[in-house]
Amino acid sequence: SSCGRGIALWIITDAVAATARASADIVIIPLPGTAETTGMFDAERISKMKTSAVLVNVGRGFIVDTDALTDALQNGTLKGAVLDVTAPEPLPEQHPLRFMENVVMTPHVSGIGWAENMFTRKRILDIFCANIRREQENTPKKNVIDFNKGY
Repeated sequence: SSCGRGIALWIITDAVAATARASADIVIIPLPGTAETTGMFDAERISKMKTSAVLVNVGRGFIVDTDALTDALQNGTLKGAVLDVTAPEPLPEQHPLRFMENVVMTPHVSGIGWAENMFTRKRILDIFCANIRREQENTPKKNVIDFNKGY
């Protein structure tokens, strides 16, 4: 779908991810932490990205192989990274990613806090109140975490 101004936004499945990654200027990773996503962005996947691409991780740190990402950024096979999460978290004080000019790091705060966004706050409170009613009515709740899936 179009985000305007010539920006295309694709939500893709793993089946078409290789093609999309190879042509994307920015790859955003908002994935949950599961057995399937652990190490998903390894050296091989990172190497398939454009050298002019930027990788953005706002999901879970362990989805991206930190050593492979560091190597790609140091070797110029990846233009840059924006990291709200890392593995390990926090990174050691002397880790190379902390000192690279082509890396932007934030302290695991990428989402707009629920208190600052009235729409988000209302959605969260509406779901919470609805689930309290559902509990009282003994009906299934919405947005229940599946601990087996990890989200």
